[in-house]
Amino acid sequence: MSDVEASVLARVQTHTQAAGSRGLRQPLADALADLDPAGQDVIVDAGHLGLAGSPEPLLARRT
Repeated sequence: MSDVEASVLARVQTHTQAAGSRGLRQPLADALADLDPAGQDVIVDAGHLGLAGSPEPLLARRT
């Protein structure tokens, strides 16, 4: 069996937190996309899609 490492980035829990994190979404999406060539998988729990504050930049980078 191979060694497995996992990291977790805590999610926002309120609409206020979501609004405050908007400026971080695109840089986070870019950083996560950089993991693909290294063979790293990323799972994004985007919550309820289509609501105000949905993390569109993270969803747009899916493959």
